Amino acid sequence: MEKILIIDDNPVDVRILKDILKDRYEVISSLESAEGIHKARLNRPEVVLLDSTMPKISGKEVLFVLKNIKDLKGIPVILTSAQVDPDTEEKWLSLGAVDYFIKPFSPGIIKTRVGTHVDLSLLKKAIERLELIDSLTLLPNRRSYDEKIKSEWARAIREKNPISIGFIDIDNFTSYNDHYGRSKGDDVLRLIASEMSHTMSRKTDFIARYSPEKIVVILPNTAAKGAKIVYERIKSAVQNLKIPHAYSDAADIVSVSIGGATIEPNYGNDMCAFVESADKMLFEAKAYGRDMIVSDED
Repeated sequence: MEKILIIDDNPVDVRILKDILKDRYEVISSLESAEGIHKARLNRPEVVLLDSTMPKISGKEVLFVLKNIKDLKGIPVILTSAQVDPDTEEKWLSLGAVDYFIKPFSPGIIKTRVGTHVDLSLLKKAIERLELIDSLTLLPNRRSYDEKIKSEWARAIREKNPISIGFIDIDNFTSYNDHYGRSKGDDVLRLIASEMSHTMSRKTDFIARYSPEKIVVILPNTAAKGAKIVYERIKSAVQNLKIPHAYSDAADIVSVSIGGATIEPNYGNDMCAFVESADKMLFEAKAYGRDMIVSDED
C-alpha cells in the first residue's frame, strides 16, 4: 500500500485528511515540522501533504529541506492552506510544490488529485528503476554501478571497513558470438548473470553489468580472503553450467576470468586507482591463460 505523509500542526485537519485517504493509502502524520522531515526520510512516502503555515519551522522551510535532500527531492509535495491567491500559489509552485489544496477540504478533490500524484510518482520511480537496469541481463547497469561504488567507497571510509571489487570477464566471448550467433550469446549472458546473482549471499553484495562482456561485483565490508571465496563461488557456478564452447582457448566450456582487489580506504586513497587495480588483476588473469582468478589474496 502506498504511503501518504501529512505534516500539519492542526490535529483536526490531520484527522479529516486521514479519513479521506485511509481506505486507499497508508497514512502517516506529524504535527511538527522536524518530526515530519524525519518521517519523510524514514518512510519515503509517495506524496507529502504539507501545511503552509507550520510553526517553528515554516512550511516554506520544510519544503526547501525536502527538495534539497537527495533521497526525498523527487517526492511530490502538495501544500495545504486556508487561503490562496495567484501570487502565493505561484510562489509555492516555484519552490517545488506540485499542487495546492484550500481548506476546508473537498473529499472528492483530495482523492482525485492525490491519486493522480501518487500514480505519477509510481510511474517516475518505475522509469528510474528501468534506467538503472541492463535490459538484457536484468542486472543493474553501468550507471547503477557508478552510483553504488561511490556510496560504498564513502561508507567504507566512514566506517573504517574493507571493501572488495571483482571484475568478471567471459572468456573468448567474442569467438562464442562469432561461431554460435549473437542470439545464442545473449542467452548465455542471461543465464550466467542469473547464476552469478544467486551466488551473492548477502543483501549488501552488489553485482552489475559493467560492459558488454564484463560483470562487476562490489563486496562491502569484505576482506581479501572473503572476497576470494565469492570469486571462487562465481567461477564454479559458471563452470557447473557446462555450456559448450569449442572455440575457446581456455576450456571446452564457457568459463570466466576474474580479477579482484581489496582495500580498507581512507581519505588519502583514490577510488579510481582502486578500481583500476582490480581491472589490472583481470588483465593478468587473462594474460596467464584465462579461466582463473587473480586477486589480492593470491
